[in-house]
Amino acid sequence: MNGRSEIISVISVFVLLFMMGSVHAASVDLDGWTFTADLGDQWRLGPQVIETADSRGLSSTDYENWNFKGNMIINAFWLPKDSNYVAPTDIPSVWDGNSEDVLAGVDIKINTVPSDERGWEAKEILADFLLPFALGDESQKDIEFNGHPALLMESNEDSISSGLISVLMAEDTIVTIEVGTKPESDLSAWDVIEKFTISKK
Repeated sequence: MNGRSEIISVISVFVLLFMMGSVHAASVDLDGWTFTADLGDQWRLGPQVIETADSRGLSSTDYENWNFKGNMIINAFWLPKDSNYVAPTDIPSVWDGNSEDVLAGVDIKINTVPSDERGWEAKEILADFLLPFALGDESQKDIEFNGHPALLMESNEDSISSGLISVLMAEDTIVTIEVGTKPESDLSAWDVIEKFTISKK
């Protein structure tokens, strides 16, 4: 083999390795933001149905002034228990205790910061946004995610690991990744969350 052939072979190997490393990466777009993660070839994309995210989970009048309008995609990414086909409209929620077809699921949300809060500190905005969903102070961590201020909430139970991270991506925009994983997945919610990159289209 001459020198030129050796160089071509080495380049081919590097290209092959690069392709192998990126083949599992997948992206979902919502309201001008892109969520990208390399989760593995067992994961699937959901039907990408956009729903209103401004009132989900708010059942108490204590939060009647909560005014973060937005959109969400439920099961944007999900991990099936096996390779059996599941119709997009029938993908169960990982938080449904009666479902055995899904081992993990990822919901994504984009919410608009109310105009009267845009001068607040990032920590204050995120705390107000997550107030209706708070699990207690011990479950919350102020961190940086993708170079932006974020608030992480985690809850680990025997049946499911739940995690939610809300990121102040811009003065007027909060991006949220919510993850649930079952023990059979061998993943914690944070194992999934940390793989995501969020970018503006």
